[in-house]
Amino acid sequence: MDRNTYLVFSAGGKLFALPSEDVFRVSPAAELLEVPEAPGRVRGVANLGGEPVPVADLRKKAGLPFREMELSDRFVFFRNGENLCGVLAESVEGVMALVPETVPFPSALVRQGEPVPGTVRVAYREECGAILIRSPENLLSLTEEDLRSLEPALSARREDR
Repeated sequence: MDRNTYLVFSAGGKLFALPSEDVFRVSPAAELLEVPEAPGRVRGVANLGGEPVPVADLRKKAGLPFREMELSDRFVFFRNGENLCGVLAESVEGVMALVPETVPFPSALVRQGEPVPGTVRVAYREECGAILIRSPENLLSLTEEDLRSLEPALSARREDR
């Protein structure tokens, strides 16, 4: 049984988990320097102790502007290799011991960087349901369409429990 600790946070109404050893810091969301030419979900750049760190927003909907940040939002900073990155979280649930399971990913949406192409790792907790387990390398690779396509599989697994 593969049991590890993960930082669990919510973004866009979904729960995500990053391995706790990859998390650098969690802090209250603060002002970001906007970068007009930034790609996709990159919301801006945070100043983390004098170091510029790109921050992504998983709540970003295709073609729409970013939602306003709330006072309760948090930045989750993590290491992706040698790079420091951040993601905007609506809430941080805390560090949890999770047992990952492998769930088939719709074949039309297979992404590079998954542990097994065509699958995604998920953990289930009775109190909160399905949690998408991501590595620093693939946290930002799931698109809005991918998340929608996973809903039936995640819901079916919840009903099995």
